[in-house]
Amino acid sequence: MILFSGQPMAARKPFWLWLETITIPLVTMALQLWMAPQSLFSAGEFPWVWLAPVLIALRYGLLPGIGSAWILVLGFFALSKYEIITSPLPRQQFLGGIILVLICGQFSDLWRRRLNKQQIALEYNEQRLTALTRDFYVTRISHDILEQNLITQPATLRNAFEELRTMIENDNASLTGEAAKNLLILLSHYNRLESAALFPVVHDRPLPHPSATLGLAFELNVEDPLVTTAIEKRTDAFYAVSQIISEKVSDYLAVIPIESYTGKLYGLLVVADMPFLALNEENLLMMKAILQYFADELSIYEESLPLRKHFPHCPPAFGKELLKLSRLKRLIDIDSALISITIPPSQKQAALLEVLEKTKRGLDLHWVHSPDSQTIILLKLMPLTSTIGAEGFLHRFSEMLMERFQATPTELSLRLDSRLLPPADLMEWLDEYIGYSHSYPLHPHLSSA
Repeated sequence: MILFSGQPMAARKPFWLWLETITIPLVTMALQLWMAPQSLFSAGEFPWVWLAPVLIALRYGLLPGIGSAWILVLGFFALSKYEIITSPLPRQQFLGGIILVLICGQFSDLWRRRLNKQQIALEYNEQRLTALTRDFYVTRISHDILEQNLITQPATLRNAFEELRTMIENDNASLTGEAAKNLLILLSHYNRLESAALFPVVHDRPLPHPSATLGLAFELNVEDPLVTTAIEKRTDAFYAVSQIISEKVSDYLAVIPIESYTGKLYGLLVVADMPFLALNEENLLMMKAILQYFADELSIYEESLPLRKHFPHCPPAFGKELLKLSRLKRLIDIDSALISITIPPSQKQAALLEVLEKTKRGLDLHWVHSPDSQTIILLKLMPLTSTIGAEGFLHRFSEMLMERFQATPTELSLRLDSRLLPPADLMEWLDEYIGYSHSYPLHPHLSSA
C-alpha cells in the first residue's frame, strides 16, 4: 500500500485556502480605502490592490486566483453602487489584472505539479531504501550469528525467514496460525525470550487475546504505559536496568510494534520475561529488525496477492513493485520499463541467465518465468526508467553478449523486448506481454510501447 502526500495545498486545506482567497482582497481594498481612497481603481494610479489576487494565484494556483480577482470585480461594483468611489470602470486595469492573475496561476499550477511528481518519486525511493536497509541489516545479523555458531547452529536467519515466508502464504498474510508461532520460536532462539506473546492490532487498537504465546499465556493490559507508548509513537518501548530495579510501573519488560515500511501496524510483541543480561540494546535492535522483516513480508504478500493469484509463480517482491510503479504511472505519469528476454533451449541457457544477473542494478527486480519445460523468459523490472533508459540497457546487454560469447542476440536466438508499464489494466497487459514473449520468432524483436 502506497500513501502519497504530495497533493496540492488546495486539496489539503480547502477551508483556509478559500478563507484567504476571500479575506485578503477584501482587507487590501479596505486598507487602500483608508490610506488613499481616491487611488482605489483609479486609471491613473498603480493598481496596488491587484497584488492580492496575484499573490493568491502564486500561492494556491489558478482557480483561487480567479476567485480572488472576482472579489475585486464585485467589490468595485458594490463600492460604486453605494457611491463610496466615483471613478469610472477601469476596463484596461481589470483586463490587465485578470491576465496577470491567469499567468501567475498557470505558473503556480505548473510548478506545483512538477514538485508533486518529484515528491512522490522521492517517497518511492525512500521506501525502497528503507526496505533495502532492513534487508542489509538482517543479512549482517545472519552473517554474525553464522560466524559465531557455525558448528552448533548451522541454520542461518535467512533460512528461517524463508520458512516464515512460506507460512505467511499458507496463513493468508495474517499475524495468526503457524507463522506467528514460528516467529515467536525464532525470536526465542535468537533473542532468548522466556515469556512473550504476539497481539494483533486492528485500527491501531491491540486485541487483548494473543495470537501466539511463548511460556505462560497472558492477556494484554492495553492501558500499560509501554503498550500506549509503542502504539502512539510507533517505536519500541522498554525499561532500562535501573528502572526495572527501582521504579518499575509496567507489567512487561519490552513492547515492540510489528510495523512494515509502508507504516501499517500489524501487531505488538510483548515481552513479559527474559534473562536479565539479554535485555540490552543490541538484542532489542535485533528483535526489532526481525519483526520489521516479518511485517514487510506480510505487506508484500497483501499488496501482490491479486497479481499472484493471476500469476502463481510471480515473486511477491516483483508483483508488489509492479503494482506500485503502475500506480505511479497512473498518478503522476512517471515511466518504468519492463524488459522481457526470451531464452530458447540451448547449452548456453544457464550462462545467459548468469550474465543477466550481473546486469541487475540496485532497484531492478527479476522474474524468471518458464512457460514450458524448456523456454525461459526473464522479465526485468526497471523502476523509474524511460524508453531511452531501457534501450540503453539492451545496448549494454548486447555488448556483454559480444564480450562473453562473441555473438549478437540474433546469433544466440534471443528475443529482446522493452515496454513501458501501463497506468491501468496491469494484469491483462502483463498476460498479453508474457504471451507475446512466449510466441518465439525466428529473429529477435525490439519494441518500445
